[in-house]
Amino acid sequence: MKKFMTIAAILAALTLTVTGCSNNADNSSSDVTSEAGSATVEATTEAGTSEDAGASDSESALTALDMAANALTAVEWPAMMEIPDAETASMLLGIDTTLCEDFYLSTQLMSAQLNEIIIVKPAAGNEAAVKEQLDAHFAYIKDGAAFYPAQEVSAAGAVQGETEDGYMYILVHENGADVENALLTNPPAEMPSADVAPEEDMGGMEPSMPLSVTMADAAYEAVEWPSMMPVDDAEMVLNFFGIDLGLCEDYYIANQLISAQLNEIIIVKPMAGFEEDIQTQLDAHFDYIKTDAAFYPEQEPSAEGAVMGEFDNGYKYIFVHEFGSVVADAAAASILA
Repeated sequence: MKKFMTIAAILAALTLTVTGCSNNADNSSSDVTSEAGSATVEATTEAGTSEDAGASDSESALTALDMAANALTAVEWPAMMEIPDAETASMLLGIDTTLCEDFYLSTQLMSAQLNEIIIVKPAAGNEAAVKEQLDAHFAYIKDGAAFYPAQEVSAAGAVQGETEDGYMYILVHENGADVENALLTNPPAEMPSADVAPEEDMGGMEPSMPLSVTMADAAYEAVEWPSMMPVDDAEMVLNFFGIDLGLCEDYYIANQLISAQLNEIIIVKPMAGFEEDIQTQLDAHFDYIKTDAAFYPEQEPSAEGAVMGEFDNGYKYIFVHEFGSVVADAAAASILA
């Protein structure tokens, strides 16, 4: 239930794969930059079965990356983030990739849906162990992962299966069956390219920048943060933070991309007459951070250090960080600079 708060594990260098109408972002606040079953799927394309195709089995075989490209181009996905390391895969998905000879794993960056691509080929002798891990994760997707109504649709469409050449997969998407049908397309599709702007230094603000961004930059400079993603989609902000941006005249909101901590920056300026409404929403979110958001031990210091308040200029804030008070002081000082 806390998946959106725990999209987790320490890597600033993760690969971002963007598909459909998705948008990605980096740390820079000034440049917003990422029926279920177990039936066996059979490869039916001529490239994989024809005797006179002119290619060996190894040349025509699909890799996990090939199948991922087919999956990502079969339907529209939100911004997806590849998970290339064993520690993150184990913490997020409960899958030990050290038991696999080939794999591709990705999850949504930040989304009101619930989306994952899991494609693994266990090494010889590890098939039963990997299958047990996948079964456990698939049971979680079906029975416990969905937190919002939109996520329930994705969970309902999720599929699990295995290919003839030993690849096992879980595809979490509302149109999971369509993704599954496209999985073994051969020759495979091209992997969608990541459209991610390079990270920029947090200093050197332009005078035209909104005040919320100026304060956010000061917050970033004050302490060390993990990779953060600015969030400016109103529906997403309402779903994840419970804040109605339609009641705000200026705002900056960001959450960690992937982190074992629990980090957020929320800076909002309510429109005249809506100050109490926004404060009520912030109170509810801050109470959640303090009492229920920390899922891993590493997240507890961030929750304990989280602060909420209001600057003299009417902007309200929540800083979820181990050193939240230091962040708040720096943001306040930036107003006078």
